Amino acid sequence: MPQPKLSIIYPYYKKIREFSRLLPINAPRLANPKCEVVLVLDEPSQEHQVLALIRQYSRIRWRVIVNDKPHSWRTPCKACNVGIQYSLGEYVMPADPESVFMTEVVNIALEAVQREDRIFVLGCIAFSTFRQARQYTSANLAHAFERGQSKSSVPLFYGSICTRKEHLIAITGYDESCVKWGADDDNLRLRLMMSGIQMAPEPNLKLLHLSFEARLNGHASRYVPRYTKEEKRRLQNPRSPIANRKEWGRDFDRIAFDWAKPTS
Repeated sequence: MPQPKLSIIYPYYKKIREFSRLLPINAPRLANPKCEVVLVLDEPSQEHQVLALIRQYSRIRWRVIVNDKPHSWRTPCKACNVGIQYSLGEYVMPADPESVFMTEVVNIALEAVQREDRIFVLGCIAFSTFRQARQYTSANLAHAFERGQSKSSVPLFYGSICTRKEHLIAITGYDESCVKWGADDDNLRLRLMMSGIQMAPEPNLKLLHLSFEARLNGHASRYVPRYTKEEKRRLQNPRSPIANRKEWGRDFDRIAFDWAKPTS
């Protein structure tokens, strides 16, 4: 079986309700032979449920890495970095397991990111709730996306970063010292640009993030960040594109399922 060109990285923390609802919608696009899905479980409590679920979608090339140490919620930085380290694709795209791929995301992302070597593609994201999306038909999801875009305070192009894996390796991935919600993607984009990787907005790369609770100005209410001035300065004006020590992305390493090794 040929190596995937793109690795979609799903940082996962106790999202079985959201993931099980949206996987049937995303499955046809995730089964694209050009990609693999690196599902990074950042704690072990839902491992059996997740494995039972993904085995129903055998056309998707899954890699599942599990953190065996239970802990409270934390930012997805360490989980994303584990996913980067264990991805097999030439290109990587972190995404949320509670997001709907509104377009042919794999093909669009690859076509866009392969136009130039030193770019990262930035797609569009909108926020809505499962209640607003209702029956998850194409029309309802499209309406929820447009409604979410029109009401959101975040920019049109936000989230859904896709770039060469080597570019993320060069800047040591996400800043693992970022422990409060909401600054990790912004900081990553800034450091990519500091390293000479240019942003390339892609209007056709669309994701709809669904949650059970409404967001306030793009923020999940329970995770509204409260940064000190020094924390804001460090994250919004990083001194270096390099964020972590040499052992970044090695917080955990148990592979629970691997498409490349079907007996796992």
